[in-house]
Amino acid sequence: MTIELLIILLYLAAMLAIGFIVQRRGGVDTSRGYLVANKSVGPLLIGGTLFATFWGGGTLLGGAGAAYSGHMLATIADPWASGVTLILMAIFFVTILRKLKIASLGEMYFLRYGTRGAHLASLLSLPTLIFWTSVQILAIGKILNVLVGLPGVESAILAGLIVIIYTYLGGMLAVIITDNIQMVLILLGLAISYRRVSHSSAASMSSPRTPRRTSGRSSLATLPRVV
Repeated sequence: MTIELLIILLYLAAMLAIGFIVQRRGGVDTSRGYLVANKSVGPLLIGGTLFATFWGGGTLLGGAGAAYSGHMLATIADPWASGVTLILMAIFFVTILRKLKIASLGEMYFLRYGTRGAHLASLLSLPTLIFWTSVQILAIGKILNVLVGLPGVESAILAGLIVIIYTYLGGMLAVIITDNIQMVLILLGLAISYRRVSHSSAASMSSPRTPRRTSGRSSLATLPRVV
């Protein structure tokens, strides 16, 4: 067993353990506890889970691949537009939504448009949520494929099952805890990667290179998106 595989197995086991622990401690005994963690989570943890959700594997791999091939213009929608949206939501809408004491998007529409409006809003949000979740699971599967050689389909299925199990067991509280752990790992990984890339770039720039002719088109533009 390689060290990479051992680390990944320990990480996945820890995610499942968090779901079991939250369930055993009664964090999901009520619907409010399951859906919104009894609204007992502070702003720092909420910020951490939003960061890990919107800047998770899909953005780190897909966004990085888009920036590599299409530069800044290819990343306007994600992550820049989504990041600005979250900031505007925090400034103008969070206080209002908290006062409404709602637990889902459908409840907000129910207060204004009734049952039919709530059902329609929930149905319209499903495709976006499904695609978003699929991208995150695909990103996890791609990481497993690269690190341990597990085929892509099997990797995505394994990643999806892990997420479903700990979410089912621990509800939103388990999701918040695991998201914050993932946020720390993301930031550490980015810091280490940036340091290594910077050193590698500095070393390559200091070494003599033989100029090569190109066709006029940047080779970066020919690379596909990672996700």
